[in-house]
Amino acid sequence: MEQAVRPCKSCPFRADTLLGLWEAAHYVAIAYLGSADNPLLAADTMGCHKWNGIVDARRKPENSPVCGGWIRAARDAPVIRLLAIRGRIDPGDLDDMDGILSVEEMARNNGIDTDKLPPLRWRPRLEGWPDPQAWMEAIVTLRKQILAQPELALQYVIPGSPLDRRPTEAQICAALGTHAAEAYCAKGLE
Repeated sequence: MEQAVRPCKSCPFRADTLLGLWEAAHYVAIAYLGSADNPLLAADTMGCHKWNGIVDARRKPENSPVCGGWIRAARDAPVIRLLAIRGRIDPGDLDDMDGILSVEEMARNNGIDTDKLPPLRWRPRLEGWPDPQAWMEAIVTLRKQILAQPELALQYVIPGSPLDRRPTEAQICAALGTHAAEAYCAKGLE
């Protein structure tokens, strides 16, 4: 079993993290990845962005520890149960929700207009989504489109929100530490 994974200081699921740090496409993609109701995404995981002091939004989950905030925010998702069974995460970590935002809160707090997107969670008789299979397929399709063309996510950013105002370099340094902030800015992720 891997050691306990704590959410890092810049984790998007922490209530006290710098808002709007990552790209809009990233917030949309991980919001849907955390949906507890979509078994079509059961094989996808979210790796840690800041691992060994290196910040890179394009990290492959299999090459880094699983994101400590994500496993807590999406703890009801089928993939989380699979990770626990496979020994990649400690099931005890899932009970530690102190200061962790839900998937919906994370998306909204950063400035994603979730009212313009298919709902993150399935509810019977969901207005406009009478068929759960159509809802699941719409989410998977949208997520693939956003990941392939990140600029599409900008249409879901609320004007004046943290994603619309992007953090300054000084704010990034304070959130990530100078070394990690330099890597973040050098990779063009700001």
